[in-house]
Amino acid sequence: MAAARLEVPLLALQMGRVLEKWVGSSEQRLDAAISTAESSAPCVLLIDELEKTVGSLQSNESGGPGPQLLARLLDWLSTEQRPPVYVVATANSLDGLPTELWRAGRFDHKFYVGLPSGEACLEILASRLSAFGKPVSMRSVKDWAGTKLDGYSGADIDALVREAADIALRRRRGSPEPADFEAVWTDGFAPQSKQWGAKYATGSEKLKEHKFVNAGDAAHVSTPPTRTARKPEAVRTDSDYWAAGGKMPNWVRFRVGGYDYTIEMNPFNNTAKISKPRDLTFNQPLVATVRGASTGVLLTVHPPLPQGLGLPQNFMLVPRHDTGEAREWDVDFERWDA
Repeated sequence: MAAARLEVPLLALQMGRVLEKWVGSSEQRLDAAISTAESSAPCVLLIDELEKTVGSLQSNESGGPGPQLLARLLDWLSTEQRPPVYVVATANSLDGLPTELWRAGRFDHKFYVGLPSGEACLEILASRLSAFGKPVSMRSVKDWAGTKLDGYSGADIDALVREAADIALRRRRGSPEPADFEAVWTDGFAPQSKQWGAKYATGSEKLKEHKFVNAGDAAHVSTPPTRTARKPEAVRTDSDYWAAGGKMPNWVRFRVGGYDYTIEMNPFNNTAKISKPRDLTFNQPLVATVRGASTGVLLTVHPPLPQGLGLPQNFMLVPRHDTGEAREWDVDFERWDA
């Protein structure tokens, strides 16, 4: 969801595929994974089940590369000048996670997803029942489920619906009804969230200790400012030269979205070379085709950059005024007078 909202690629780091038995191979594979993420920036990097991924790296009983990999990963997470790779990590438990993981600067925000409220449980149940082909309202579910779902997790409700659906199938019905759910409860169905109540209570204390925020309150948490900007700033150019279609600057330097770009014009083939920002790595060189127009210079960037880097594929260089040999230029992202 985070990648979809940001409109950037989603990558997953699977530590099991990084570990190798050969000396030095694991470290190289982790460095390659990090380089891949940085070259895809901006992107979202997902580390799923962090307690298994990172927790397993702490052991040094067999003389393996685990501690070295953990140190390398933590060092990368702490790097302030790394490309915009948004790391999202999930965990089912905080047990076994190293304390240094919680050091300030490694994860900007920490959220926990608690058990849904009673109303939310009824909504989940109504949604699952509607999947059988007949729309079910939360009000109708509340009439017979009441508060029986309090303390359930989403997975518990899914398991409950599966059990009731099995009973409905044996009774030759296409979808479960309230009587089927009553039969499941009569058989002694108990949600895992209630069976593990003591463990959840202990986990809640750890969440408070490490200052986790309820995901339901995430709207109140400040978010880092985006690096996308609509208008370039600090535009600098040098003298013009004559080319087909009119005058063009030799070079243009500007800043947008937190990144510095320099465009160097080539007067011989109507192309331009675009310098890569220092804090980003791209697999391909950036170039632009250039053609003159009555209102300025048209540029088309190849290959197109991912959204979030501030530089659109098509934009214009527009002269401010003409004073003989000297001319000042503006970089305009909103005009494309083709």
